[in-house]
Amino acid sequence: MLPSDSSELQAYVMTHNRMTQPQAQAWLDKWAPSWRTEEPNKPVSVIEYSGDDNEE
Repeated sequence: MLPSDSSELQAYVMTHNRMTQPQAQAWLDKWAPSWRTEEPNKPVSVIEYSGDDNEE
């Protein structure tokens, strides 16, 4: 499975089971342990921007 396939699989589980990313990853680890192709990403809850605002 390619990393993009892993991301799509996570998104599918999150959408159809109404789960957060960590919940979906835990569910996949339990029921389909071979889904991981690389180390898990850390969920991002806040995105910070530095520099000037791009509002015009």
